Amino acid sequence: MRIERTGAAAAKAIITGNELRRAGLTVTELQNGMPAALPLIAEIAEKAFPEGERVRISVEIYPAKWGGCIFVMTRNRSDERLCKMIITAYSADVITELCRKIADMGLCCPESVLVGGCDHLRLIASLPEDMLLFGSLEEASFFPADEASLAKLSEHDRIIIPKNAVALLAKLSHRTSSGSHIALEEI
Repeated sequence: MRIERTGAAAAKAIITGNELRRAGLTVTELQNGMPAALPLIAEIAEKAFPEGERVRISVEIYPAKWGGCIFVMTRNRSDERLCKMIITAYSADVITELCRKIADMGLCCPESVLVGGCDHLRLIASLPEDMLLFGSLEEASFFPADEASLAKLSEHDRIIIPKNAVALLAKLSHRTSSGSHIALEEI
């Protein structure tokens, strides 16, 4: 199997007839998305896009003259609308854990910013619109960011991490078993 990226959102894979026979599959089974073929299709998509982004991947499979097949894959984010939002939390551990979850979803938020005051932290990032459905959790509140709310934040909160806050916070080590916490005053 040979996988090659052909662009930022496109890739192709070539599978020989021998590889298909070893997997116990036919080109027709792959093209029809039969249950036995799904693990191989998923494996190829994961290898083609190892970034782990949570996006829909379109896969087209074409039979080849030599008995194998060619996969043409494109990832598509257009079905996922992004919305600039403000997430407010009163603990650095909560914001850090949320950033880990966002990163685990494969979302890249290079324009994300962390701001805060003496008793709260606010993450400003463009995230999938359905995250607004979280509304207010026990630990954090999710609100859309409009011009008025962003202007108010710039007046009252200070910038802690000016860009790529999600990636930076997601990389912080997990809490120790003794439950160490980051004090807001230390940030």
